[in-house]
Amino acid sequence: MKHESWSLSASLPGAVMRNGIEWVAMPFHALDPAVLYRILALRASIFMIEQECLYQDLDGQDPQGLHVVGIRPWGAAGSSRATMFDVIATARILSPGTSFDDPSIGRMCLAQPFRQHGLGKTLLGFAVQTARQAYPGLPLRMSAQAHLVNFYKAAGFQQVSEPYLEDGIPHIEMLLAPGKDTPYIA
Repeated sequence: MKHESWSLSASLPGAVMRNGIEWVAMPFHALDPAVLYRILALRASIFMIEQECLYQDLDGQDPQGLHVVGIRPWGAAGSSRATMFDVIATARILSPGTSFDDPSIGRMCLAQPFRQHGLGKTLLGFAVQTARQAYPGLPLRMSAQAHLVNFYKAAGFQQVSEPYLEDGIPHIEMLLAPGKDTPYIA
């Protein structure tokens, strides 16, 4: 991923470090503008460019969501010693009644150079943990890309629909039952 001149003056509130990545969940209004920009750039680079799918990513639901973010700090710059960083992972948690009747996890993505290192499991584990804290006792739903169904099944999600097309890509609705945790520890 190309390093850009974005910086943070300090770690984000509530962040935890796992495998050199700072993981945090924040409501839209609390996101630093540089972090929000990098979230949207990552989503566009994966969902639109890599997957060659033209769709309306900015769907009006981001302001209502909790945003899970994986941040990789990579140095310091200037006299303020602000941390330079890349957003390498993100997911969006929406409240019941927004996309589904249940709370949902969506817009989950991980930058290509960081795949196959277990960080997808960390991202999903952190997203599930965040959603469980925000919406205790409720099931979690997602519209998962069909080629990832085994990844989500291994995390405890169950397939609850037949495959369907969403933005030209096969998807499957999946459910994580209330009280069921994922083995993917955040």
